[in-house]
Amino acid sequence: VSGVANIIVGIGSMARGKAWFLTLVLGAFQVGIGVFALRGADQTLGTFIAILGLTFIVQGIMSLVVAFTEDNDSGLRFLTVVAAIIAIVAGFVVLRYPVSSGLAFAWVVGVYGLIAGSITIALSFSVRDQIEKLKA
Repeated sequence: VSGVANIIVGIGSMARGKAWFLTLVLGAFQVGIGVFALRGADQTLGTFIAILGLTFIVQGIMSLVVAFTEDNDSGLRFLTVVAAIIAIVAGFVVLRYPVSSGLAFAWVVGVYGLIAGSITIALSFSVRDQIEKLKA
């Protein structure tokens, strides 16, 4: 959807001459990735899980580097090291058990969606009531 929108914006911006080519290329790239993701869902999910695991590991390593190179008090350094170790372990767990990690990720996103969606619906009713009070 974003790719198609960027293609439309790129074409619409041709007359104004403002970076329309880059927007058009970005849109085409996004559409291409979307088609690839839909055609090869298994590979896409596997790639996503591998990138997720590697991201955890790299983030953990970078946090360890930050913990020992910056001048922080010992409490903050300790918490940074603990968070780094958790991130590294989580990365290895994700890489070791990709199917379980993918399923857990889907559950977490699903539960988040239910909770965030419910809160958004409740907030929308609250905002509607506030608007009606302002009109009165």
